[in-house]
Amino acid sequence: MWTALGTAAVIFGVLVGIDSLAVTHGLARSLAIAGAVFFGALASITFFVRPFALRPITRLILIGLAVTSVAVLVVGPGKSSHHPSAGADQNRSVPATSTAGPASPSASKSTPPRIVGAPVPAPDDCGPEASVSVPLPAVQICVYYWCRGDVFNTDGTTDEAHAQIKVRPRIINNRASTLNVDISTPSAIRLLISEPRMPGSWGPPPLTARAGDRPIAVSYRGQQFWALPPNVPHDATAAANGMYTGFATSWTATDIAPGGSAYFPLRHRADGSPIQEGDLVFQLPQDALIVGLAVVSHSSHPTVLGIQLQKDWPKSSEPGSF
Repeated sequence: MWTALGTAAVIFGVLVGIDSLAVTHGLARSLAIAGAVFFGALASITFFVRPFALRPITRLILIGLAVTSVAVLVVGPGKSSHHPSAGADQNRSVPATSTAGPASPSASKSTPPRIVGAPVPAPDDCGPEASVSVPLPAVQICVYYWCRGDVFNTDGTTDEAHAQIKVRPRIINNRASTLNVDISTPSAIRLLISEPRMPGSWGPPPLTARAGDRPIAVSYRGQQFWALPPNVPHDATAAANGMYTGFATSWTATDIAPGGSAYFPLRHRADGSPIQEGDLVFQLPQDALIVGLAVVSHSSHPTVLGIQLQKDWPKSSEPGSF
C-alpha cells in the first residue's frame, strides 16, 4: 500500500513538473493543478498517519511534494506566457521608398486634422497568409485608408459636378516578374467606375489635364468600366474660401519586385499632423459608381491585373487623418 502511495507521489511530482514548465494550454494546466491538490493531500496524509512505515527517502519526497502542492495552490494557474504574434501582415510589409517633400494640402488649411485610424484589413484579406484559405491573386491590392471629399473652384465655390477619392493602398506583387505601379502617363493604377456620361464628364484638375493621361475603357468580369488615372502629384491650390481645391496625390512607387509590396505606413509629424505619402487622389463625376481600385496592364487593350472592389474597402477615414 505504501509503495502504491509512493508511486502516486511520483506521478504528482511529474504533474507539478509539467506545470512548472509553464504549460499554457488550459486543459493541461488544469490537470496539473488538480493533480497537485489531490496528490499533495495524499502525500500529507500518508506522512502524518504512518510516518515510520516509510523509508527515510520516501518521507523526504512526501514532505517536499506536500510543500510544493501548497505553493502551487498559492501561486495559482497564473497567466499564459504566450503572446500572439504581431501579425503576419505587419511583419511582411515592405515599405516603398519615398523622399518626403513639402506638405501636401489637406482638407482644411485652418483646422488641425483630427487623427483617426482606419481599420486594417484582416490577414486573410491581404497578404501571403491568405493562401491558407484562398489562392493568392497575381496582383493583390489592399486599401488601408480612404475618404471622399468635395472639389472647390479657385474662387471658393463648390464644384457640384465632381468629387474626389483619396486612397492609401498596399499593392503586393505575387507574380514571378516585376510589377509596374508607376502613375506617370499612362498610369498603371486606376480607379474603376461606372458612369453613363464618361469620358466627357471626367473633368480633372489643370495639371492632371495637361499631363495627357485619360480614362480608358476596360473589361472586368464581362462588364465594361471606365478606368480613371490618378491626379498628378500636388495638383491642388489654395482657393478663395480658405480651403484647397482638393486633395493631393503623393505616390512615388514605380516598380515592385516579385514577392514585394508597395506601401507607405501612416506616420505623423511632431505636431500630430499626418505625413501625406503614398496617397492616390482620383477626380470623378459626382454621381459615378465606384467599382474598385485596380492595376491595369500597359497595352493597346489594357486588362485588369488586380483589383480590390470598393465593397471590400475598410470604413472610410476622416479626410485630414492621413
